[in-house]
Amino acid sequence: MSSTINFRNNAMNAVRKLTHTLFHRTGICLSLAVVALALLAAKPIWRALAAGGDLDTSFSGDGRFTPPAFFSDIGYARNVPEVRIQADPNNPQVEKVIVPYSEKLPFSCYVGSDAYDFLVTRLTASGATDSTFGFNGAMAVSFAGLPGIVGGKGYVSALELQSNGKILLAGQIETCTGYLVGLARLTFDGAMDTTFGTGGRIVLNGQAEVFDMAVSNGKILLVGRKQEWDGNSGTPWISAIWRFNADGTPDTTFSLDGVRTLSVWPDTSTNNGGPEGFKSVAVQPDGKIAVLNSTFSGSYRLRRFTSTGAFDSTLLVNAAAGEYGNTIRAGSSSIWVVGAKEQQGVKYGAVFSRNTSNGSVDTTYGGGDGVVLSAQPSEWSEMASVPFSFPSKYVVAGWNTYPFLGELDYKAVITRLSGTGVLDTGFGTNGSVETVGFIYPGYSSDDFASPDSRYFSVRIGLSGKIVTAGQAGNFYVTAPPTEFGVVARYLGN
Repeated sequence: MSSTINFRNNAMNAVRKLTHTLFHRTGICLSLAVVALALLAAKPIWRALAAGGDLDTSFSGDGRFTPPAFFSDIGYARNVPEVRIQADPNNPQVEKVIVPYSEKLPFSCYVGSDAYDFLVTRLTASGATDSTFGFNGAMAVSFAGLPGIVGGKGYVSALELQSNGKILLAGQIETCTGYLVGLARLTFDGAMDTTFGTGGRIVLNGQAEVFDMAVSNGKILLVGRKQEWDGNSGTPWISAIWRFNADGTPDTTFSLDGVRTLSVWPDTSTNNGGPEGFKSVAVQPDGKIAVLNSTFSGSYRLRRFTSTGAFDSTLLVNAAAGEYGNTIRAGSSSIWVVGAKEQQGVKYGAVFSRNTSNGSVDTTYGGGDGVVLSAQPSEWSEMASVPFSFPSKYVVAGWNTYPFLGELDYKAVITRLSGTGVLDTGFGTNGSVETVGFIYPGYSSDDFASPDSRYFSVRIGLSGKIVTAGQAGNFYVTAPPTEFGVVARYLGN
């Protein structure tokens, strides 16, 4: 609020000068100036002026929203991995918030059991569920009945919007025999798009997992990992990228069959999963496809493909130990990896900048070493650009970490950076705003021993407001859900 206080003081000084001039030179308007000075000094007015990074109380009452359970009798929203801002095609100035989520549900393996379920809900600008979408603001996508689906439950991990307003959902379907990848498309109104796949749904052949999705020039990209016969003794996991046409058919112009695999960690055993798997994808302006691989115990690695799926050896980055990546963003001259950097055994939120041409460290970013770090122990998950900011600014979302009973406690955080990789100290405290106090609907703060919260995704609307999505979890005195999805909206400037 320091910017608000400075503005208030400057305004009061200006009114004092105006009062002095009017009284001593003209002898008029004294009463009007005194009234203006009194109004400027009134605390309720200045308290009402919110600052950038404050929760937007015009959104869902207090700036926070928890998706209601779609299957209210058996589940609850356990996680919100993504958030997108969707413009109304009939009124582009009206922005809506759309989020996917998964529910905590029973898992059954008998034949005929349903395959739950990718869930998505849409909110109006005020944070209310949009009754024009799906069924009372939400839609559930079941893959039951498709080949290979026998029992199980779904975990949605990625969401993207197409230029025509259609909505893509991708994730894992946990069956009784392993994991399959599901992809679905909805219309703008939340109905299944029957022009896509089988009734709006596709299930990929073979054991696989998907972690991220992108849409470029009408093509749909999925990245993750799949099991592939090694020609010898087994089917180890290998990093994979899939590309589909707009109708959901495999894009045969990409690596002949629409699938490209690559062993990013050939020196490591991957029979049990290991570090293989593309975690994030970004399409460069020139059409090349940059992918990120990262592990909890290793370091991030960057690879790149041409638009036809050929391996591009000009980008071959194996980061140093202790440099972790969660998401990747790409521009015309820079590639940014959002994650964390370990220093003396402690992780700090980090954005690493690499030159697009060859992956070398961008020495114009941060302190000349190509990285910007958080001011306190943290981990960052995703980055979004601030619209109409000159010079450019970005907001990253993630979580701060604190010791708690021998473990780490997480507090959701957003941080604003300059385009050159410097913490924006005019935003929050040391560039960051931390949010606590997420409470599951129907409970009070008395039910919580230690609230946790983490943001996994962030987007910024045309108005500059910041929307985040993630998960809160708690050690409860009573026994409501131990983890639940959350959405929050903050003021920009």
